[in-house]
Amino acid sequence: ALCKDLFRKWAKLNDSCFSVDTVSGGITNLLLKVSVKEENGEYVSVTVRLYGPNTEYVINRERELQAIKYLSAAGFGAKLLGVFGNGMVQSFINARTLTPAGIVRPASCVLIYFLPIFPLPDMRKPKLVSEIAKQLRRFHQVEIPGSKEPQLWVDIFKFFEKASTLQFEDTDKQRTYETISFKEVHKEVTELKELTTLLNSPVVFAHNDLLSGNLMHNDEQEKLYLIDFEYGSYNYRGFDIGNHFNEYAGYDCDYS
Repeated sequence: ALCKDLFRKWAKLNDSCFSVDTVSGGITNLLLKVSVKEENGEYVSVTVRLYGPNTEYVINRERELQAIKYLSAAGFGAKLLGVFGNGMVQSFINARTLTPAGIVRPASCVLIYFLPIFPLPDMRKPKLVSEIAKQLRRFHQVEIPGSKEPQLWVDIFKFFEKASTLQFEDTDKQRTYETISFKEVHKEVTELKELTTLLNSPVVFAHNDLLSGNLMHNDEQEKLYLIDFEYGSYNYRGFDIGNHFNEYAGYDCDYS
């Protein structure tokens, strides 16, 4: 019904012409692949992204939509086809999401000699690592209108303000919460902000969420895609690089 409302050419198609599959990779969104059999008998696929509950508190949707226009024109991500109240429709990218690094642990020291026979996770493959670096450099060169203040500190102080005024109904949680010295936290965060000014990291339009699920690869065409720009904003270039290496540990944060 949503696709019929958004796209006039599909309005009169029978419901049986539509099929829906869930796409893996989304953490703050539900991603759906909608395949449509058009009147000429050909199949067309689109991606429907449904925003997760309460994500508007941490994601600036207006900024995201503006960024998509410029990033799409520069060849990044999927094309924006339509927008609705709690999501958007984009072109379907025929590719798979990358796998995080992980560590291959040998059962004994003897097996170390045979480690190359195990397939490397995507984010440790030299060829893919090199391509991610090239794509990210191009991404950082895209100029997008708007404030160029690094978003890192805007977000941290916003989260600090919310965190420092919490109230818990659970008395044990409230007691634990009251042991936190927010004055000390504020002092340390302010010191960190001052230290970053010494690094002279260029401020660029950054992706800010370079986990494996936001990197896709078409194995046949050997083409890499950066997707999902909902956290995109101007930020320190070093933040994107550091965040990406941090994401080698995967969503489950296996820092071993």
